[in-house]
Amino acid sequence: MGLDDGSSERRKRLAAEAAQRAAVHREEGSSARRRKAAQERLRVPFSLPTPPVLPALNGQRAPVAIPDRAELRFAQCWEDADRVLDGLAIRPGDTCVCIASAGETALAMLAAGPAKVIAIDVAPAQLAALELRVAAYRTLAYDELLVFLGSQRGSGRDALYARCRPLLARTTRSYWDGRPEAIADGLGACGTVERSIASMRRHLLPLLGRGEVVARLLAERDPAVRARIFASDWNTWRWRAVAAAMRLPALLGGRPGLLPRMAEAATISSAVGALHRLLVEQDPAENPYLQWVLTGSHDSARPFALRRDQHAVICANLDRLEWRLCAVEGLLGEVGDRAIDRFALSDIFEGMAESAYHTLLYRLARAGRHGGRLAYWNLHVARSRPNEMAELLVPHRDLAERLHRQDRVGVYRALVIEEII
Repeated sequence: MGLDDGSSERRKRLAAEAAQRAAVHREEGSSARRRKAAQERLRVPFSLPTPPVLPALNGQRAPVAIPDRAELRFAQCWEDADRVLDGLAIRPGDTCVCIASAGETALAMLAAGPAKVIAIDVAPAQLAALELRVAAYRTLAYDELLVFLGSQRGSGRDALYARCRPLLARTTRSYWDGRPEAIADGLGACGTVERSIASMRRHLLPLLGRGEVVARLLAERDPAVRARIFASDWNTWRWRAVAAAMRLPALLGGRPGLLPRMAEAATISSAVGALHRLLVEQDPAENPYLQWVLTGSHDSARPFALRRDQHAVICANLDRLEWRLCAVEGLLGEVGDRAIDRFALSDIFEGMAESAYHTLLYRLARAGRHGGRLAYWNLHVARSRPNEMAELLVPHRDLAERLHRQDRVGVYRALVIEEII
């Protein structure tokens, strides 16, 4: 009787396993059919050439040369990492991809416990900034890290760099050795965008008499009082005239829109609305991005990756981070289908033609796993999943709109969250 019971249980188990395998095969077949149908509707080529993936700069592969004149555009990530993390909902064990920029988003993603974060960028200087930032996390105490990055005021950054230097690849070490002034100013202050913002802070704000107004707005916790200060002392005819006349292209390092929608005179009303939201509706004392723009440091609030309560877990997971000098298309050609769980894509679709955007979005959906997510920002151009990809991606519009209303950078017109089917 016992043997019969054992045989019966074994048959049931084998039957269940067979049913499970059949279900998986049906799902895989269904997914493949959906991908093929979407591909045909969008007229995406079935075989797309992909650029080669270049070596990484993190020492796990042969380092590549960084030109001496390579320009670091962003020394900080001007995207609200809290909103990106909330939208992606990273799970322990996920494989994630993000645009490297200065590295803050990639480091923030480590706090969720993914199996791997792959940071990619086409600019060698951006990856050099990420590598130095990682070395600082590995080497420096928390308060020293804040000083070194320029988040907190302090001195002795050259000595802090000397401690981080041995962890850098030869090419990265050479790049930063040749930039002592950038080290002295703080790593987070040495990008072209950050230098332009600092110039505005030094010259434009005093010209408009905004120094004392900034201090009052940052100190005042009552939004009604802040509204009165904004209306009477900030949003004056002089400020509106200067903001409209400047159009701010040079200030933003050739990338319009990094300050709240003030890149064109036609958007001056949008600039007023964005600044009102950041200075009045939200509490500026809790906005690290606005604080750095206005004061040059994070006095009462810090970005996610620089918070004390996240520091230990980020440091513990640094070995899960790798970075590569390549375009998104190159990485997708390497990883293949159903390989990635979460994509933090910054605003990479901004400068693409619509057809190129559709092609890349299709390839991202193919590379993503079921239930995975994409997060990306719209700056001036509206990008979101086309109807032809309804069988591949599901938009989370309510979530994205709520997170966008909470965004503390004040630059982007929309945040897009899409789930892979």
